Amino acid sequence: KVIKILRNNNFDIVHANSAKAALPIILSNQKRFICTIHDFTPFETKLTRIPLEKFLIKYVSKKASLITTVSNYVKQEFQYFIPKIDKNKIITIYNGIEEKYNPYPIEAQRLKEKLNIKGPVLLYIGRIAPYKGVGNIIEAYRLVKNEIPNLNLVIGGRPDYLMEKAYNNWKNENKDIYFMGYLPEEEVPFYYSMGDIFITFSSSSEGFGLTPLEAISCGTPVICSSISVYREILKNHALFVPPKDSKKLAEKIKILLNDNELRNEIVKGAQGFIKKYSWDA
Repeated sequence: KVIKILRNNNFDIVHANSAKAALPIILSNQKRFICTIHDFTPFETKLTRIPLEKFLIKYVSKKASLITTVSNYVKQEFQYFIPKIDKNKIITIYNGIEEKYNPYPIEAQRLKEKLNIKGPVLLYIGRIAPYKGVGNIIEAYRLVKNEIPNLNLVIGGRPDYLMEKAYNNWKNENKDIYFMGYLPEEEVPFYYSMGDIFITFSSSSEGFGLTPLEAISCGTPVICSSISVYREILKNHALFVPPKDSKKLAEKIKILLNDNELRNEIVKGAQGFIKKYSWDA
């Protein structure tokens, strides 16, 4: 259907939001199109369901008139994975944050009451994938809970097919952790607002950092892994921990939970910087 629409209309230019989305554009013989490359996950891990995805990204990147990347980190990765690409046709356009991501203290309190949560809340929202570090977050939570017994951990998101077994094991072994599964889009800002700390702990394969920006927009300070793209996007508006290091993550959690001044400083300092990622910027 898409190919038919493209062939029957004389578009000056078409935008594809991924390499896969560019396929019907190429098959319709569209001469000029823009393609956004979000990350190089198929090149960095073996965790892809599409064996030809690496070839597809290379092929589409060659055919595209212009390539946009969501961070300078992804732009720089072209020199490693597709070194022969014309660098002059690659530009960075950061992702934007939707206006709905603001603090919702009343809704957050209602959500805590609904879930019967008492005490501070650690929050993770995102895909449950092998490189996302959710297992490390659980380990760090256990270490901190030994000292702060009323600590809570809320995990929102569905597991990838490779993580279904691990996810079910976590649920069975950690009855005190709130595994929420899929979160309705309209409720996500309420969850962000409920968290005392938002944690994202990827070890690789990130092209941007949307969830930590959304969390900060909702007034929740962030701890994240010290991968390059998070440092590019978040600057000094988060606490950084080496990937996969559960003990150091636990230390940062304790520091942030026990230092209200630091928490407020992180959130307040981010309010001006966060405007850079609005769709109006």
